[in-house]
Amino acid sequence: MATTSRTRLAPKLESVLEDLRSRIVRGEYLPGERLPIRSELEGIYDVSWATLQKAFDMLREDGFVETRGRHGTFVAGHPPHLSEYGLVFPHRPGEGNWTRFYATMLSLGLDAPQSEGRRLSLYYTGYGDPSSRDCRDLLKDVERHRLAGLILCGIAGQSGVLAALPPWLPKVAIAPNMPNIPAVDPDHWSFWHKALAYLRARGRRRVACFSYAQPEFAAKRMQILAEYGMEVRPYWTLLFEGGQSPGTTAHLLTRLPKDDRPEALIVSDDNLVESTMTGLVAGGIRVPDEMELVVHCNFPNPPPAILPAKRIGFDCRQLLHTCCELVDQQRRGETVPGQTVMSAVYEEELTPVETSNRAADNRQHGSMSLSR
Repeated sequence: MATTSRTRLAPKLESVLEDLRSRIVRGEYLPGERLPIRSELEGIYDVSWATLQKAFDMLREDGFVETRGRHGTFVAGHPPHLSEYGLVFPHRPGEGNWTRFYATMLSLGLDAPQSEGRRLSLYYTGYGDPSSRDCRDLLKDVERHRLAGLILCGIAGQSGVLAALPPWLPKVAIAPNMPNIPAVDPDHWSFWHKALAYLRARGRRRVACFSYAQPEFAAKRMQILAEYGMEVRPYWTLLFEGGQSPGTTAHLLTRLPKDDRPEALIVSDDNLVESTMTGLVAGGIRVPDEMELVVHCNFPNPPPAILPAKRIGFDCRQLLHTCCELVDQQRRGETVPGQTVMSAVYEEELTPVETSNRAADNRQHGSMSLSR
């Protein structure tokens, strides 16, 4: 996680620290390269051994250098400006609307083992208040070049903190899209196509839908349902506001007469899944015999299931590593697409972590470690 701010440094120490760090960041001293010996650097910077030692101690603390005893001081093999990725959330867990998507991304950062020389640091924007301690920790690490780039989760970038970030820092947004920032967009509509294709293959035509309220998507959702030849009645298609529970509504669906009851239910947001299943269980409906259930997931952290269901969603491991790849491309000065679309997958289509590096699209999907 973000480190605490340092007290103001003595001018000579700050000058030495900034110059050595800048040379490493610019590539004048490459990863693994031995730095000039201390006596040479003392002459170059006209500072005492003690001042130079403090500068090296601080560079080592920040991950830029490592000492090898009598062999000298070397640039770290994976210095932070090349290997540290900031995963940014709009607020801390337990505050505001902490979704299952945020929880999945956080768990990946906390639990993933080290691989590929990449590390993750977790940050929170404090609801976009640049004066908050969370924001100050993030901005301080950016100032010290401790990050290769930032991955902005959800609405993390739609706040005052974005204006405080320097333009040279690579950034990637996970939808919603933000102007002038490359985005990785989990394709919501690919979930619907997969869900309806599955139900059609199972011979289910009468479909109920539970979603969070997004009225602007209603017309397109109905269009896709019609494309697959589905029958939908107004009281089968429910939109829920934040904080509303679909459990009672799911229970009421089970009480409808058999000829007025849907044959399938699609739950298009994983935050609605647990309550929906509880309602279906309370109604005594037999799943999947009487009603097929298709649910959205953020893999590898699907919601707990007390009923059999077809799971369809997005591989957040792939999502995270695609973001890192886009950060790396920006850092190398390469052109990146404004939007990278990720399609939904059936649970059985997930690529195992140990084989995902061989994916045909050459994206890197290995694991990462959480630093600090």
